[in-house]
Parts: sequence; C-alpha cells; structure tokens
Amino acid sequence: MKRSLLTGILAVILLIPFRTEAAAENTAGDSLYKLLKSHAAPDTAKARLFHEYARTFMTTRMDSAEKYYNLSLELSKKLGYDKGKMRALNGLGNILLISGNPGEALTRFTESMKIAYKENDPDFLCMINNNMGVAFDKLGLLDSAVKYNQVALDYAQKIKSGKRQAKCLSDLATNATHRGDYEKAISFNLKAKEFYESEHNTFDLTLVYIRLGVIYSEIKDFNKSIQSYRIALKFNDTLKNQRLRMTMVNNMGYLYYDIRKQYDTAKLLLNEALTLAQQFKSLEILVSARINLGNIAMEEQDYKKALEYFLVAYNLPQVAGMNRERTALEVNMGETYRKLGNPVLARKFLLLGLENAQKNSFMEFKKNAFLNLFELETSLNHYKIANEYLVKYHGLKDSLWNRDIKTRIAELEFKSELNRKTALTQILQRKNELKEQVINRQRILVAGIALAVVLLVVLVFVMLGSRNRIRTINRILDEKNHKLEELNKTKDKFFSIVAHDLKSPFNALLGFLSDLEESYDEFDENHRKKIIQSLRRSSNNTYNLLVNLLEWAQIQRDPLSNNPKEVELMIVVSEVMEVLQPRAERKKQLLQNEVEQGFTIFADPMLIKSLLINLVNNAIKFTPPAGKIRVYANKGGGMISICVADNGIGIPEDKIPLLFRLDNSFKRMGTEFEAGTGLGLVMCREYVELMGGEIVVKSRPGEGSTFCCSIPIIG
Repeated sequence: MKRSLLTGILAVILLIPFRTEAAAENTAGDSLYKLLKSHAAPDTAKARLFHEYARTFMTTRMDSAEKYYNLSLELSKKLGYDKGKMRALNGLGNILLISGNPGEALTRFTESMKIAYKENDPDFLCMINNNMGVAFDKLGLLDSAVKYNQVALDYAQKIKSGKRQAKCLSDLATNATHRGDYEKAISFNLKAKEFYESEHNTFDLTLVYIRLGVIYSEIKDFNKSIQSYRIALKFNDTLKNQRLRMTMVNNMGYLYYDIRKQYDTAKLLLNEALTLAQQFKSLEILVSARINLGNIAMEEQDYKKALEYFLVAYNLPQVAGMNRERTALEVNMGETYRKLGNPVLARKFLLLGLENAQKNSFMEFKKNAFLNLFELETSLNHYKIANEYLVKYHGLKDSLWNRDIKTRIAELEFKSELNRKTALTQILQRKNELKEQVINRQRILVAGIALAVVLLVVLVFVMLGSRNRIRTINRILDEKNHKLEELNKTKDKFFSIVAHDLKSPFNALLGFLSDLEESYDEFDENHRKKIIQSLRRSSNNTYNLLVNLLEWAQIQRDPLSNNPKEVELMIVVSEVMEVLQPRAERKKQLLQNEVEQGFTIFADPMLIKSLLINLVNNAIKFTPPAGKIRVYANKGGGMISICVADNGIGIPEDKIPLLFRLDNSFKRMGTEFEAGTGLGLVMCREYVELMGGEIVVKSRPGEGSTFCCSIPIIG
C-alpha cells in the first residue's frame, strides 16, 4: 500500500531573511556591535541599532537574534516608537516562523501589521502581508495564504519595487505548488527568475531552482527535478550556504526514494539532511527527513525502525501546529502499529489521522486511513465496521478516479460550446452577407439602364454557356451522389460498431449483476470484490466506447474547423499529461514531456490537444505497468513532427494499414484488459488531415510503437 508521504520541502526556504555570506554578516555585525557599545543614550537610534544587530544573527545564532529583537522591542515600547515596535515584532515573527511555530508567528505579524497600517508604510505593508501569507501556507491554510500574498504583490506593484515583486511571485509559486496548480507555479517562478537574473542575484536564483525541483518532483519528472537541484547546488558552490544545502539534499533524498526507489542513495541524502537539520535546528527538515526515512524502513519491512523515526518526529512539540505533517505521521504510525500487531494504538492513530485529514481536506491521507482501518478491523474479525470503511475507501477512491472522467467530460463540453459559438459566428456572417446583398440590389436599381444593358449582355453569355453549365452541374451531382453512397456505407458501418461493441460490455455488466443478485450470499468477500472490480472495469470500458462514438459522430455531423494560432507546444503537452496522469499512475507508468520550452507551433490548439489526448491515452492502454511514454517534437523540411512513443506491446506490421480505417476489424485489449473502439485513431487521422498534415506509425511487436504527426510550419 502507498503510504502518506511528505513532498519536497519548500516552507523552510520561504522566509530566509539573509542574502550574503556569513563572513560578510560577521563584518557587519562587528561594526554594529561597536556602534552599540559607543551609543549609550536610550533613544530611537539605539532601538534601530538593536534591530539591525539582531538581523546579523538570523543565519547563525537564532537565540542571539531573538535577544536583540526583544531589546529593540522593549526600548521602542518605552519610547513610544511605533516603527521600532513594528520592525521588532516582524523580526520576532520571522524567528518563530523559521523555528517551526507559524501559529505564534502569526500573532507577532498581526501586531506588527496593525502598526504598519497606522504608519501607512507601503513598503513594510508589502513585506508583512507577504510574511502573513508564508505563515498561513505553513499552517496548510492555502486560501488565506494566497490572499495575503496577492495583497503583498499589489503593494509591490504600487511602489514599483522589482525586488518585492519577485519575492511575492516566489511565494505565490510555492502556494500554487502546494495547491497542485503546477502550471501557475512554474509561471510565477519563471517571472521571479527573470528579475533575479537581471540583478545577478545568485542566492534567490538558487531558491528559484529549488522550487522548480520541487514542482517537477510533484509531477514525477525525475530528470527535470534532479537537473534543477544540480543547478541550485552549482550556484550554492559560490554561496557555501549550508542551510540551502540541507534543503536540497533532503529534497533529492525524497526524489530518489519516491520516484526511482533507490533506497540506499535516498538514505545517504536524507541522513545528511538530518545531520544538518540538527545542527541548524530546522524543524521542517527534521520532520520531513524522519518521515521519509521511516517510509523507506516501511518499504524494507523494518517496522520497528520505521516507528522510531515516526515517533521522534511526532513527539516534537511544534508538530502540533503543522497540519499536513501531523496528519501524515498519524496515518503512517497507525499503519506501522498495525503491521507490528498492536491494534489498540493502530486504531488510535488512524482515527486521529482520519479526523485531521477530514478537517483539512487531505484526500490522499483520508483514503489511506480508510484502507488501513478496513484491514485492521478485518484482522480483528469486525467485519461489519470493516465493510463500512471499505465502502468509504472505494467511494473516495472512485471520486479521485472520477476526476479523470470529469476532466474528459468537461473537455467535451468545452468542444461543444466552441462548436456552438463557431456556428453562431457563421450565422452572423451569413446575415451580414445578406445585408450586403440587399445593399447591392439597391445600387443595381439606382444604376438603371446602364446596369440593365450589362445584365442583358450577361444573360446572353449565360444562355450561350448553359450547355456547359448543365454538364458541370450533372458532374457535381454525380460526385455528390457518390459521396452520399459512401456516407451511407459509413453510417451502416457505424451502426454495426454500435450494435456489436455496445452489446458485449452490456452483456458482461448484466451477467455480473445477475450473478450478484442470484448468488450474493454464496460468494465470499474476495469473490464479491472481484465481481465489483470487473463491473467497474467493464463500466469504464463502456464509457470510453460511448465517448469515442459520440466524438466521431459529432465530427461526421458537424465537421470541425481549423483555427490555427501560435501555441507553445510544451504547455499543451503538459496539460494533456496532467489530464492523463491519474491513468498512468494506476499502471505505474512514466509520462515524459521532452518538448523543449519555447517550442512554438502554428496550429489549432483544440485539435492538437484532442490529437495528443487520443495518442497518449492509446500509449497508456497498450503499455505494460512500469512502462514509459514519451512526447517529443522537431522541425525540418517545412514541417513540424510531434511524436508519441511508448515501449508497449507493439503492432504487427501487416496490421498497421488497418489502424486508421473505420471498417478496421483489428482490435485488441489493453495490457490490463482495457477495451478499445477503433475510432480514436480514425479521429486522429481526421484531425491531422484537417491541419494539412499526415500521421505515420512505426512499430515492432514487443518493443513499442511511435506515432508521428507532421503538420506544416505555416498553417
């Protein structure tokens, strides 16, 4: 069973308030210390010196930073110096945030914000709203986080501060990553990157690449993720910043564990991160590294070792305020106690994890808790309550699975709406043409005799050429009759497909339901579960068949139009892979987007997306579990070639010519018995031909297939 996992750490780098090397900070600190020693008067200048001196310790000694921020706060209160109180409270909030106390940090930030609004300082208001957003993000309250980050961005734009805007965009990228909006996350990140490159800001560029590494890790793109971390490490060779290295090795350890399953490499990296986290007292890394090391121990069936890691992390007092991490730990510990044969503690932690997952809408944790509770109660022969958990698990699993179907339905609805608007536009154009004709007739009447003479001359020529025109009309009618005959044959074949392909799955569905109705009590739980799984698989196949039939019928009834425009292909491929990722994950397949960033094409975006959805969906269907599907593109000879390649079961050479024909009798089940209709590739051919291109297939049985669509560079 897949356990609850912590993704790569972003939070620990959200609010690191330093930008220079430690040596430079020490030099600045020495100078400030001398000024403090020589400045005896308890005035606002000394309050500012305390504040600046505190900042120099933020990278090395948090206890000293806290001490001098408190001194600045106490002196500012005595003097009634509001700006001093405002800055000191913000500094103390930052310390609490970095130390893993976002709840207490919010209290300090709120006090500071009240003073900032009274002082009407837009630059500080930008910074404090940003800090509030970071704190809410750490608490898992993502809607509140994006609200404060957006307010901060508005202030940054108002004061025209590129530095502040880049910081706000970076934090919005982090928030978008936590919400699963990876396209937006990358967009925000790249905008921040442009500013930091213009400023030659090595530190913040390092953070940008760390965030990119996390995003690519989330979408299971190992190569791009590890490449981003390596670039960040290269930048850090100059910075020599151990805190940043701590974050990177932790995230790389998670990457090798989660995607590559290379546990030895993962443990080396995670243990290094753990050592650095203990040195710098970084709570986020301490918790993250221990959870991931515990999960690796679970994979290796060393349950006692796993429990040690989980308990140490769970017993840290600050974890109580870290919703996501606490929920992950409770579900993981519940499963571990179940594996160790301790049902009392297993139930306790699983129910705690379930409660927190429900409060915070952590769907994956909730699903894992239901499944573990089902297995726990089954092992204790509590079949009634076990069955209730199983029903809830399947309900939640189906709701997650249905996201793929809902996405496809939404896509069909969007196409339908697009076609409706296109038809409406054509009607309006026709009306305009009719109005123009009326105007022309009026001009004809005004022209009078001169136009009448012209019409008489035209009439003579028409009469002379009538014989040729009649011949032409007869030829056109013959061609249309021939096309009608072909359409009738196509229609007959379509009805034949509907009759044949729908009858079989419905017969299967009715058979399974009949078995359940007549012999329900005779079957054991495993047999019933197998029948239910067969029902679901058959229903899914029937649904896919109906979708393809309806799409094909719609194309035949209302032919699509080609509306080309400039499209960035990498973004389109990413959207397609996001739609189909759940299907690939169920078969543990790797989807690879190898299209380079900035690779633009001139084509209809809807046609390209529909084409790729069909081709990638086919590749998933005919590729075994743990297989790989790649999408790449290149230019040459005035054409753009977009290819979908897999390492699946392949196609016999003599069957390839049949793939794009409606009367194709060559149909196969997928590697997990997924049914097909034979219409998907027919529609792909029509999409490509509509764009003025062609589709080519290369395949070998047992080695895989490559479908390449070539379209003109200029539409």
